[in-house]
Amino acid sequence: MEITITQRNRLIKKELVNKYGSYNVSVIGGRGTATGWVEVHIYIEKPDDCCCLENTPYCSQCMKKLNVTRDEANKLIYAIPNIEFYTYYSDDGYNSETDCLLVQVSIKK
Repeated sequence: MEITITQRNRLIKKELVNKYGSYNVSVIGGRGTATGWVEVHIYIEKPDDCCCLENTPYCSQCMKKLNVTRDEANKLIYAIPNIEFYTYYSDDGYNSETDCLLVQVSIKK
């Protein structure tokens, strides 16, 4: 059974909303020539042991939480049955290929 791009995106959002909450997840499908792309944005709280300074990039604790959350989200997405992604082939000279899925995690301000 093949599902449409819209159905796929809704399945992804439903799975992620169950884990992170509806106000913390955005799933956007590409448009035009980027129709096959899926952009996922997840917003999380700062970790309790955050030591970020004013006007500086994320501290190591924040980076760890961002990376763990992104990895968890990818596992949840790829565990959804019957979904497929278009494939992107890079022009980097190494014949690199990747799924047209972009998962971004940000810490709420």
